[in-house]
Amino acid sequence: MESRTTAQVAGESFSLLTGLDLVDNHLDEESPQRDEPSSVEKSEIYNEYRNYEELLPWPSVEKGTAWWADNSAMFHGDKGYLAGSEITLENLNEVLKIGTQTQRYAATLELARIKPNDSVIDTQVF
Repeated sequence: MESRTTAQVAGESFSLLTGLDLVDNHLDEESPQRDEPSSVEKSEIYNEYRNYEELLPWPSVEKGTAWWADNSAMFHGDKGYLAGSEITLENLNEVLKIGTQTQRYAATLELARIKPNDSVIDTQVF
């Protein structure tokens, strides 16, 4: 979240892991001026995702770090998490019911990883 070129995507990842909405939990801040992307980043694929990224809140590094210092004990390094819960079949199915669109998409990918022979639910984000 410290890099201006990846801060919003890192903030979205933080939200996917913790289940926190950055804006609702006051873990965001005003967007600073962006760095101009390099010529490599100016590809069609980059621009497609860049449009999505620009809609994401700008995370506050200080507030996110403070939250993590207070709450990281809830998360164990040997387990995976999505939307604030350990990745289990039960929790993934709950995320499919009540999660945000991005969380449902991530839950679908996790379900496909855990149960590769099952059908995949279409939860397109873009």
